[in-house]
Amino acid sequence: TTTMGMRMEAEAEAESSSDVISVFTCVGDVKEGEEVFHVPSTVFLRAESQGKWRTRVQDLKEKHEEVRAKYEGLSERDRLSLRLLLEFCDSGSHWGPYIAALPKEDPCLSSWDAESLVELKDTPIWKSTQGFETNMDILGEPSADLVQVAFLVKPSLCDGGRQRCTREAVRWCHQMVMSRAFGIKFEEDGEPLPTLVPVVDLLDHSNDAKVSWRIVGGEGGDRKFVFKLDKPVKKGMQLFTNYGAKGNEELLRGYGFTLANNPHDFYVIELGIGGSEMHDDPTAWNLRLDLLHRMECKKSHALTMKNPFPLELLAAATICILPQPEVYHFHRDAAGRAAGKAEVESLQKWLRTEVDNKYVLTALEMLQSQINRALEQLCRVSTIEEDESKLYSYTSYASENRFRHLMAIHYRLGLKRILREAKAKIAETASGFRNGGGTVVPADEGHEGESGDLEVDLGGIVGEADKAKVKLMVALNLPLVHYFGKGRRRRGAAGIKYLSLCIALSMMKASKLEKIGSGKLLESLESLMRSRSRLQDKMHHYQTPLPEAESRIRNCEKDLEASRASFLGKLRRSAMHPKILKKASVLVMKSLRLWNEEEGELCSSLQEDLKSVAMEANCWDQVSDAVYPGYAQGGEPSSAKRAKTEQA
Repeated sequence: TTTMGMRMEAEAEAESSSDVISVFTCVGDVKEGEEVFHVPSTVFLRAESQGKWRTRVQDLKEKHEEVRAKYEGLSERDRLSLRLLLEFCDSGSHWGPYIAALPKEDPCLSSWDAESLVELKDTPIWKSTQGFETNMDILGEPSADLVQVAFLVKPSLCDGGRQRCTREAVRWCHQMVMSRAFGIKFEEDGEPLPTLVPVVDLLDHSNDAKVSWRIVGGEGGDRKFVFKLDKPVKKGMQLFTNYGAKGNEELLRGYGFTLANNPHDFYVIELGIGGSEMHDDPTAWNLRLDLLHRMECKKSHALTMKNPFPLELLAAATICILPQPEVYHFHRDAAGRAAGKAEVESLQKWLRTEVDNKYVLTALEMLQSQINRALEQLCRVSTIEEDESKLYSYTSYASENRFRHLMAIHYRLGLKRILREAKAKIAETASGFRNGGGTVVPADEGHEGESGDLEVDLGGIVGEADKAKVKLMVALNLPLVHYFGKGRRRRGAAGIKYLSLCIALSMMKASKLEKIGSGKLLESLESLMRSRSRLQDKMHHYQTPLPEAESRIRNCEKDLEASRASFLGKLRRSAMHPKILKKASVLVMKSLRLWNEEEGELCSSLQEDLKSVAMEANCWDQVSDAVYPGYAQGGEPSSAKRAKTEQA
């Protein structure tokens, strides 16, 4: 039903067939926000639409247990595909005119011949299907269950219908649903159901189109699909719809076409994390994964022409190649960062002021090598210059294969251009770091100058063999190395209590740890790690947010926080025990002596902090000898006693 009016015209005719390539044009000027047309719900086609085939399928389900079981196992899209197949095989179908207007050929990759598929060699689509031999579902093949149900229902068709019900027909119906169905809510609290809406799905896609649609009216046949323009269109201009921000890979897989110079093209680069570390040291590998999460980085990143080298990718690559001691150090620091998404400025600061330049440059070299390999593989079929020159020779749709070759060029050329830009951007970034733009204090010079900090290392208490305690420290964000000095968040009396907390955990027996909830805490941590890993893998495959998986991760994070709070509450009581505080004092004073800082300002302030915490715990008498060697009740040790103590 037209409001402003539109006309379908033949724009071009393919030489190899009688199919006409048609477009919609406006017969008058259309203003912004004005309704162009609407489609009544009586012509919507969904799995449960009224009609004889809905009744026929219900009867078959009641009479045949196999049909019922198979049908109930189908997805909503497969159920709609089956309904479309039944209407397609019925010469008197109510939807016959609509079905006759659909493309006769399957437009998607599953119909491509070998000659055309070669044009996609070494692209992500090619790799994901292993050469189009073992993963045909990505190319649009219907599920085995859909095919089985279709042939179980086939005997109920008339003679002509049975002849039309072939595997090719099932695949065609499946592709029509995959590429044309809208998700429409038919109940206020219900889920969107795949629905075919005649006319709307015949509009061509354009990234520049500004359109909107909505369902208006009450329940039943009074409802309608209203299509509006959010940008004015002049008389005689083509009317487009907009599928959303989709790159050529998604358009080619799901809809069977591509766009030249598509601004939404992307190339996904996947980072390897820790090499063999996952098998050799699972604890360290999980720590590295958790650091990625805390820094709001991912294992996979989408490169685009607008942002060919995101800073998050460099940060993630740097984390992937960091030595284990550095990972532990930065994991502790990340635990104290403000919650929320990592901003570009904070990542820049982290890379330029906290990470040693040599690690950043190593990460850049790794990325450059990965980008070069990917670009070389894509250029095996043709170079960027060759693809660009071919675009001018494919101006006519003289044959079906030629049109497919054109789509392949659009797709692979977009990928090559992105990788070329990424390569240049990485080289520019590396040059900036080599020229001092990212200079930081080297790790082995960290005790020199004003930025130096005293390190107190618990490595002697928690050995590498005690992996259960290391896992607990990871789950609680407790570091093995503690810093005291300028610019550190953990200092003063609070820093001493934090150190005591870590010592309490490291000295506690396994049975005691289990009693205060270590098992539940570790279980929560491992559940969160598994959920995050699965979500990253799924998002890399589907390239789309997965709300259910993300919700599951949020629940896991809440469980972990609850377990963490309960465990820490019980652990803090043990941390104020005289034996623990004395151990903390011994470690601090020992570190000061090794650092040659026995008489300085830092030494005096730390002694006062240790005394303050011990007196708060009512155990200063037991701890005093560790803080002041040779301490005598009522005063400081004499210089002679101190010298004797030091000599001893």
